[in-house]
Amino acid sequence: MAGDLEIRLLRRFVAVAEELHFGRAADRLFIAQQALSRDVRRLEDAAGVRLLDRSSRRVALTPEGRRLLDRARELIALHDRAVRDLRADTGSLVVDAVAPGTTPARVLDAARRAAPDIEFIVRYGGGSADTVVGADVGFGATPQGASAPRRQAVCHERIIVLLPEDHELTALDAVPLEALRTAQVCTRSGDHVTPAWARAMGQLLAPFGVDPTDGHPHVLGGAELGAHLRLHGAPGLALESQPPVEGLVMRPLVEPVALFPWTMRWRADLDHPGLDVLRRCARALSEAQGWTTVPDGALLLSS
Repeated sequence: MAGDLEIRLLRRFVAVAEELHFGRAADRLFIAQQALSRDVRRLEDAAGVRLLDRSSRRVALTPEGRRLLDRARELIALHDRAVRDLRADTGSLVVDAVAPGTTPARVLDAARRAAPDIEFIVRYGGGSADTVVGADVGFGATPQGASAPRRQAVCHERIIVLLPEDHELTALDAVPLEALRTAQVCTRSGDHVTPAWARAMGQLLAPFGVDPTDGHPHVLGGAELGAHLRLHGAPGLALESQPPVEGLVMRPLVEPVALFPWTMRWRADLDHPGLDVLRRCARALSEAQGWTTVPDGALLLSS
């Protein structure tokens, strides 16, 4: 081969190979489509072969691309295993809690209180919530693929609507989903946004003819979330645990009540006392708060 194959570029190739669509793969990775296309070409240059056939209508793997795909997955898994093994002697447990203030972060806080002698290292990865990559434990919706890690249901969290203070829908005590059909609703802003969230929002909005990616970038941080929605005068969808945002008001989403299924996931080979603490705390919070109750008529989303 002409050069070394970077793990970062291999991850991006795998995303395109699995989606067979640069736009969807870019959304999944939360990067610009141009940057993704550029990185795939860099990988092709390093490999010295063409990996994808591209046209205006379709993306397909070349024979070389099909051969590389399985090897790329193996290399990525081996790389991540090596990183975990290098950390093994520290006794710490790395937890991707998505973002501060989220339900996963509440579970982690409870675990730290319950076991102050265990070092939980928090990561706010967000976009890595589909798989446990570079972390011991992660949170998201149902894992994808046959190699999905072990998992435990944690919470079916209600979805709410964030509205600029002067938006006409603030006159309602609760916002029916139908009211968002022509409202240019944003689902891509906020620290809770992950690939699993994006897929769940597609599932929620597709029957109403709403494109959740239309006209909205991926925005991180509460202040930026508020600035984006106020500038566009648009409603946004978020989770009930969303911290207050200046200039925005919250309303419950109804007709239907929609629930996002938080799931805790961990590696199948993980044996750590911190995992036991996390599982106990998640179970205790779930039972005390009724987190996994599904009200009559509610829509439980999936990824």
